[in-house]
Amino acid sequence: MTKPSNKKIIKKFKFPIDLIEFPIKYSEDAVTKKDDEGKRTLEVYLKGKYGPYHIETPRKYKLMDIRTLLATLYFTDYHKERIYTERFTNWLNLLEVEDTGFYRKSIIEGLDYLKKTTFYTPCLYDTEKQTRDYFNLKEDRKIDWKNLPSFSVWSILDSYHHLSEERKRKSEIKLYVGDSFYERIFKDRFFSLINFKKVLPLRDIALNLYLFVKRQDPKNIGNFPNNFKLFKEHIGITTKNITWARQIFEKAWQDIQDEGLLSDYEYKIREGKIWFYIKKSLEKSV
Repeated sequence: MTKPSNKKIIKKFKFPIDLIEFPIKYSEDAVTKKDDEGKRTLEVYLKGKYGPYHIETPRKYKLMDIRTLLATLYFTDYHKERIYTERFTNWLNLLEVEDTGFYRKSIIEGLDYLKKTTFYTPCLYDTEKQTRDYFNLKEDRKIDWKNLPSFSVWSILDSYHHLSEERKRKSEIKLYVGDSFYERIFKDRFFSLINFKKVLPLRDIALNLYLFVKRQDPKNIGNFPNNFKLFKEHIGITTKNITWARQIFEKAWQDIQDEGLLSDYEYKIREGKIWFYIKKSLEKSV
Protein backbone atom coordinates (compact mmCIF):
# COMPACT_ATOMS: atom_id res chain seq x y z
CA MET A 1 0.00 0.00 0.00
CA THR A 2 1.29 3.44 -0.90
CA LYS A 3 2.16 5.31 2.27
CA PRO A 4 -0.12 8.32 2.96
CA SER A 5 1.72 11.57 2.66
CA ASN A 6 1.81 13.09 6.12
CA LYS A 7 1.35 10.48 8.87
CA LYS A 8 2.27 6.92 9.67
CA ILE A 9 0.06 4.02 8.61
CA ILE A 10 -2.42 2.93 11.26
CA LYS A 11 -3.06 -0.80 11.64
CA LYS A 12 -6.37 -0.53 13.47
CA PHE A 13 -9.12 2.03 13.11
CA LYS A 14 -12.13 3.13 15.14
CA PHE A 15 -15.37 1.47 14.07
CA PRO A 16 -18.33 3.39 15.62
CA ILE A 17 -20.73 1.44 17.77
CA ASP A 18 -23.77 2.98 16.07
CA LEU A 19 -22.92 0.90 12.97
CA ILE A 20 -22.45 -2.22 15.11
CA GLU A 21 -25.77 -1.79 16.86
CA PHE A 22 -27.55 -0.66 13.67
CA PRO A 23 -25.63 -2.34 10.83
CA ILE A 24 -26.24 -2.02 7.11
CA LYS A 25 -27.90 -5.25 5.99
CA TYR A 26 -30.57 -6.72 3.76
CA SER A 27 -34.24 -6.94 4.71
CA GLU A 28 -37.32 -8.38 3.08
CA ASP A 29 -39.28 -5.48 4.56
CA ALA A 30 -38.39 -2.76 2.05
CA VAL A 31 -40.66 -0.20 0.41
CA THR A 32 -39.83 1.60 -2.84
CA LYS A 33 -40.79 5.27 -2.87
CA LYS A 34 -39.92 8.50 -4.66
CA ASP A 35 -38.22 11.38 -2.90
CA ASP A 36 -39.02 15.10 -3.25
CA GLU A 37 -37.05 15.20 -6.52
CA GLY A 38 -38.92 12.22 -7.96
CA LYS A 39 -35.94 9.88 -7.62
CA ARG A 40 -36.42 6.27 -6.55
CA THR A 41 -35.51 5.48 -2.94
CA LEU A 42 -35.79 2.45 -0.69
CA GLU A 43 -37.14 2.53 2.86
CA VAL A 44 -35.67 -0.53 4.54
CA TYR A 45 -37.21 -1.52 7.89
CA LEU A 46 -34.86 -3.53 10.07
CA LYS A 47 -34.81 -5.40 13.35
CA GLY A 48 -31.87 -5.90 15.64
CA LYS A 49 -30.78 -6.74 19.14
CA TYR A 50 -30.95 -3.08 20.14
CA GLY A 51 -34.36 -2.35 18.69
CA PRO A 52 -36.04 -1.57 15.37
CA TYR A 53 -34.63 1.00 12.97
CA HIS A 54 -34.91 1.87 9.34
CA ILE A 55 -32.70 3.16 6.57
CA GLU A 56 -33.57 5.33 3.59
CA THR A 57 -31.20 4.48 0.78
CA PRO A 58 -31.00 4.99 -3.00
CA ARG A 59 -30.56 1.27 -3.75
CA LYS A 60 -29.53 -2.10 -2.38
CA TYR A 61 -25.95 -2.05 -1.23
CA LYS A 62 -23.10 -3.90 -2.93
CA LEU A 63 -19.93 -5.45 -1.53
CA MET A 64 -17.82 -2.47 -2.66
CA ASP A 65 -20.17 -0.13 -0.78
CA ILE A 66 -19.31 -1.93 2.45
CA ARG A 67 -15.60 -1.89 1.65
CA THR A 68 -15.79 1.81 0.79
CA LEU A 69 -17.42 2.31 4.20
CA LEU A 70 -14.47 0.55 5.86
CA ALA A 71 -12.01 2.75 3.97
CA THR A 72 -14.00 5.88 4.86
CA LEU A 73 -13.85 5.01 8.58
CA TYR A 74 -10.14 4.16 8.30
CA PHE A 75 -9.24 7.48 6.70
CA THR A 76 -11.48 9.38 9.12
CA ASP A 77 -9.58 7.91 12.05
CA TYR A 78 -6.29 8.41 10.22
CA HIS A 79 -6.88 12.13 9.67
CA LYS A 80 -8.94 12.65 12.87
CA GLU A 81 -10.81 15.38 11.04
CA ARG A 82 -14.42 15.59 9.90
CA ILE A 83 -13.31 17.19 6.63
CA TYR A 84 -10.25 15.82 4.89
CA THR A 85 -8.73 15.07 1.49
CA GLU A 86 -7.04 11.80 0.52
CA ARG A 87 -5.36 10.77 -2.72
CA PHE A 88 -7.44 8.45 -4.90
CA THR A 89 -4.51 6.04 -5.23
CA ASN A 90 -4.43 5.66 -1.44
CA TRP A 91 -8.06 4.52 -1.52
CA LEU A 92 -7.24 1.96 -4.20
CA ASN A 93 -4.16 0.73 -2.37
CA LEU A 94 -5.95 0.50 0.98
CA LEU A 95 -8.73 -1.56 -0.61
CA GLU A 96 -6.13 -3.68 -2.40
CA VAL A 97 -7.64 -3.22 -5.86
CA GLU A 98 -6.09 -2.24 -9.18
CA ASP A 99 -6.14 1.32 -10.48
CA THR A 100 -8.81 0.81 -13.12
CA GLY A 101 -11.85 2.74 -14.20
CA PHE A 102 -14.07 0.02 -12.74
CA TYR A 103 -12.70 0.33 -9.21
CA ARG A 104 -12.51 4.12 -9.30
CA LYS A 105 -16.18 4.17 -10.31
CA SER A 106 -17.03 1.61 -7.60
CA ILE A 107 -15.46 3.77 -4.89
CA ILE A 108 -17.33 6.87 -6.07
CA GLU A 109 -20.57 4.87 -6.20
CA GLY A 110 -19.85 3.63 -2.68
CA LEU A 111 -19.35 7.17 -1.41
CA ASP A 112 -22.56 8.23 -3.16
CA TYR A 113 -24.38 5.36 -1.43
CA LEU A 114 -23.06 6.49 1.98
CA LYS A 115 -23.97 10.12 1.31
CA LYS A 116 -27.54 9.32 0.28
CA THR A 117 -28.23 6.75 3.02
CA THR A 118 -29.99 8.04 6.15
CA PHE A 119 -30.40 6.11 9.41
CA TYR A 120 -33.46 6.45 11.65
CA THR A 121 -32.46 5.01 15.03
CA PRO A 122 -35.07 5.60 17.75
CA CYS A 123 -33.04 4.02 20.54
CA LEU A 124 -29.49 5.39 20.40
CA TYR A 125 -27.27 4.78 23.38
CA ASP A 126 -26.62 7.89 25.50
CA THR A 127 -22.85 7.87 26.02
CA GLU A 128 -23.01 10.33 28.94
CA LYS A 129 -25.89 8.82 30.91
CA GLN A 130 -25.01 5.29 29.77
CA THR A 131 -28.65 4.52 29.13
CA ARG A 132 -30.68 3.48 26.10
CA ASP A 133 -34.11 5.06 25.71
CA TYR A 134 -36.73 5.07 22.97
CA PHE A 135 -37.61 8.46 21.53
CA ASN A 136 -41.04 9.76 20.53
CA LEU A 137 -43.22 6.77 21.22
CA LYS A 138 -46.91 7.19 20.39
CA GLU A 139 -49.66 6.44 22.87
CA ASP A 140 -49.82 2.86 21.55
CA ARG A 141 -46.03 2.55 22.21
CA LYS A 142 -45.26 2.45 18.49
CA ILE A 143 -42.41 4.54 17.14
CA ASP A 144 -43.25 7.92 15.62
CA TRP A 145 -40.76 7.65 12.74
CA LYS A 146 -41.61 11.08 11.31
CA ASN A 147 -40.86 13.00 14.51
CA LEU A 148 -37.64 11.54 15.83
CA PRO A 149 -35.16 13.96 17.46
CA SER A 150 -32.50 15.24 15.08
CA PHE A 151 -29.65 13.38 16.78
CA SER A 152 -31.28 10.00 16.04
CA VAL A 153 -31.51 10.75 12.31
CA TRP A 154 -28.04 10.70 10.80
CA SER A 155 -25.89 9.99 7.77
CA ILE A 156 -22.31 8.78 7.48
CA LEU A 157 -21.35 11.42 4.90
CA ASP A 158 -22.60 14.94 4.38
CA SER A 159 -20.90 15.21 0.99
CA TYR A 160 -17.88 14.22 -1.07
CA HIS A 161 -15.96 15.65 -4.03
CA HIS A 162 -13.42 14.07 -6.34
CA LEU A 163 -10.81 16.62 -7.31
CA SER A 164 -8.60 16.56 -10.38
CA GLU A 165 -5.45 18.16 -11.64
CA GLU A 166 -5.50 19.79 -15.06
CA ARG A 167 -5.66 17.20 -17.89
CA LYS A 168 -5.20 14.35 -15.38
CA ARG A 169 -7.47 11.71 -13.89
CA LYS A 170 -9.40 12.48 -10.73
CA SER A 171 -6.54 12.53 -8.23
CA GLU A 172 -8.07 13.21 -4.80
CA ILE A 173 -11.25 12.65 -2.83
CA LYS A 174 -12.48 15.22 -0.35
CA LEU A 175 -14.92 14.00 2.31
CA TYR A 176 -17.28 15.78 4.67
CA VAL A 177 -18.21 13.24 7.33
CA GLY A 178 -21.64 13.66 8.96
CA ASP A 179 -21.30 16.02 11.93
CA SER A 180 -23.16 14.06 14.61
CA PHE A 181 -21.82 10.77 13.28
CA TYR A 182 -18.24 12.04 13.48
CA GLU A 183 -18.66 13.26 17.05
CA ARG A 184 -19.94 9.87 18.19
CA ILE A 185 -17.04 7.99 16.56
CA PHE A 186 -14.61 9.54 19.00
CA LYS A 187 -16.75 9.35 22.12
CA ASP A 188 -14.97 7.60 24.98
CA ARG A 189 -15.27 3.81 24.54
CA PHE A 190 -17.99 4.23 21.92
CA PHE A 191 -16.01 2.47 19.23
CA SER A 192 -14.19 -0.80 18.60
CA LEU A 193 -10.63 -0.90 17.30
CA ILE A 194 -10.64 -3.04 14.17
CA ASN A 195 -7.74 -4.43 12.12
CA PHE A 196 -8.44 -3.19 8.60
CA LYS A 197 -6.59 -5.86 6.62
CA LYS A 198 -8.24 -8.70 8.54
CA VAL A 199 -11.83 -7.46 8.14
CA LEU A 200 -11.49 -6.32 4.52
CA PRO A 201 -12.11 -9.83 3.05
CA LEU A 202 -15.27 -10.37 5.15
CA ARG A 203 -18.65 -10.12 3.48
CA ASP A 204 -21.58 -8.34 5.12
CA ILE A 205 -22.98 -11.07 7.41
CA ALA A 206 -19.53 -12.21 8.56
CA LEU A 207 -18.51 -8.60 9.17
CA ASN A 208 -21.64 -7.86 11.22
CA LEU A 209 -21.12 -11.06 13.20
CA TYR A 210 -17.48 -10.27 13.92
CA LEU A 211 -18.19 -6.69 14.96
CA PHE A 212 -20.98 -7.77 17.32
CA VAL A 213 -18.88 -10.40 19.10
CA LYS A 214 -15.79 -8.18 19.18
CA ARG A 215 -17.77 -5.44 20.90
CA GLN A 216 -18.94 -7.59 23.83
CA ASP A 217 -17.13 -7.61 27.16
CA PRO A 218 -15.01 -10.80 27.02
CA LYS A 219 -15.33 -11.24 30.78
CA ASN A 220 -19.11 -11.47 30.63
CA ILE A 221 -19.95 -12.55 27.09
CA GLY A 222 -20.62 -16.16 28.13
CA ASN A 223 -23.14 -15.09 30.77
CA PHE A 224 -25.62 -13.52 28.37
CA PRO A 225 -27.13 -15.78 25.70
CA ASN A 226 -28.88 -14.24 22.69
CA ASN A 227 -32.16 -15.31 21.18
CA PHE A 228 -30.95 -16.93 17.95
CA LYS A 229 -33.91 -15.75 15.86
CA LEU A 230 -33.33 -12.13 16.85
CA PHE A 231 -29.57 -12.49 16.60
CA LYS A 232 -29.66 -13.84 13.04
CA GLU A 233 -31.83 -10.86 12.07
CA HIS A 234 -29.35 -8.52 13.73
CA ILE A 235 -26.41 -9.70 11.61
CA GLY A 236 -28.46 -9.79 8.39
CA ILE A 237 -29.58 -13.42 7.96
CA THR A 238 -33.04 -13.05 6.41
CA THR A 239 -34.20 -16.64 5.94
CA LYS A 240 -36.88 -17.86 8.35
CA ASN A 241 -35.69 -21.44 8.00
CA ILE A 242 -33.63 -22.05 11.14
CA THR A 243 -31.62 -24.88 9.57
CA TRP A 244 -30.58 -22.66 6.66
CA ALA A 245 -29.94 -19.78 9.04
CA ARG A 246 -27.56 -21.95 11.07
CA GLN A 247 -25.73 -22.99 7.91
CA ILE A 248 -25.29 -19.34 6.87
CA PHE A 249 -24.13 -18.48 10.38
CA GLU A 250 -21.62 -21.36 10.43
CA LYS A 251 -20.21 -20.26 7.05
CA ALA A 252 -19.81 -16.68 8.31
CA TRP A 253 -18.15 -17.92 11.51
CA GLN A 254 -15.71 -20.02 9.50
CA ASP A 255 -14.87 -17.03 7.27
CA ILE A 256 -14.03 -15.05 10.41
CA GLN A 257 -11.85 -17.84 11.77
CA ASP A 258 -10.07 -18.18 8.41
CA GLU A 259 -8.91 -14.57 8.75
CA GLY A 260 -7.43 -15.31 12.18
CA LEU A 261 -10.15 -13.36 13.98
CA LEU A 262 -11.93 -14.44 17.21
CA SER A 263 -9.57 -17.42 17.33
CA ASP A 264 -10.12 -17.88 21.08
CA TYR A 265 -13.91 -17.76 20.83
CA GLU A 266 -16.44 -20.57 20.54
CA TYR A 267 -20.22 -20.64 20.38
CA LYS A 268 -23.04 -23.03 21.09
CA ILE A 269 -26.65 -22.96 19.94
CA ARG A 270 -29.23 -24.68 22.10
CA GLU A 271 -32.96 -24.34 22.71
CA GLY A 272 -33.25 -21.34 20.42
CA LYS A 273 -30.40 -19.42 22.07
CA ILE A 274 -26.77 -18.77 21.12
CA TRP A 275 -23.87 -18.33 23.53
CA PHE A 276 -20.42 -16.99 22.75
CA TYR A 277 -17.58 -17.71 25.14
CA ILE A 278 -13.80 -17.78 25.44
CA LYS A 279 -12.21 -21.20 25.01
CA LYS A 280 -8.68 -20.23 26.13
CA SER A 281 -7.52 -16.67 26.65
CA LEU A 282 -7.73 -13.35 24.84
CA GLU A 283 -3.98 -12.94 24.43
CA LYS A 284 -4.04 -13.91 20.75
CA SER A 285 -7.48 -12.60 19.79
CA VAL A 286 -7.72 -9.56 17.51
